[in-house]
This record gives sequence, C-alpha cells and structure tokens, in this order.
Amino acid sequence: MNSEIVLAAEGEPSLVESGFAAVQKFIDISEKRFTRFSDKSELAQLNRSAGAWFQASPELFEVVQTAKLYYQKTNGLFDPSILPHLRNAGYVQSMDEIRRLGTMPGPASHLPISVSTFASIGLNETDSSIRLPADLQIDLGGIAKGWIAEQAARLLSQYATACAVSAGGDMFLI
Repeated sequence: MNSEIVLAAEGEPSLVESGFAAVQKFIDISEKRFTRFSDKSELAQLNRSAGAWFQASPELFEVVQTAKLYYQKTNGLFDPSILPHLRNAGYVQSMDEIRRLGTMPGPASHLPISVSTFASIGLNETDSSIRLPADLQIDLGGIAKGWIAEQAARLLSQYATACAVSAGGDMFLI
C-alpha cells in the first residue's frame, strides 16, 4: 500500500502474535485485491469489465458502495473515477516501483476522460455485482487503505484486549 503499516496490541502474548499473523495475511490479500498496479487485482478486473456487470467479492463491493456514498455526500469532491487523470499525469507505477527505479515517469499520452460520473455506477446488493459505465475506470486508493486499516483492527481485536492499526496515517483503534 506504499505505506508503513504499524500494528499495536495489548493482550495475552501468544494470542496477540497469532493476531498479528492473521492481520498481516489479511493486509497482503487486501492490497492484492485493491491495487491498480497489477493486472491480476480484482480492481483491475472490475475496470476491464466496464460496461458489463461484474461479480465482485463482498470486500470490493463494500468498498465501492462506501466510495459511492462518500461521492454523494461530498457532491463529487471525493471521486474515485480519477484513474484516467492519474494515468495522464504519469502516475502509472506504484510508489514502491518509482522509489526502486529512482525516477517518476513523465505525463502519459492523453487517455480519454470519461463522460460518465461515479454516481452512474450500478450496484446490485442482492448478488454483490457492480457495473461501471463503459467509459469509466476507478482508483480506490483514496478509500481502500482506510478500509483495510479498519478491518485489520477489527480482526486484531479478536486476539487482543486493545489494538491499533496505522497504515500510512490511516488509523483505526479499538
């Protein structure tokens, strides 16, 4: 997630150690699910399916549903449909890759910007399916890390009497 992840917990040491292992596994799985920098991620699969209904995992469905709620509550100020803008600006590699290479790519050739808005995403709660308009692609970087920190803390709380998860400043404490 291009961030330092800090886990803290209080409780019986062997339980806390098991909790740390479970949370690390959860974070790894979640990062692979939500990254836009891997063609294998579930988010990349969703973006490729634009124009058709996509059967999402409960986790992806929840994050997209929450993102749509915040898009509506902020009158579009929070807008995950910025992916073409990020790519046009040259942000096409993860920060880990940019740090490894020691250079930031320049602006890309201009990709078409969607006419559709994030508000036009279809969500079917019955089967957790998502339909992106054919001209829309999304980036969940503005919400997924916070969601992951919260879910990780909830998981860790099953092993500890008190805990905290910080993912690059996105924190959740129980």
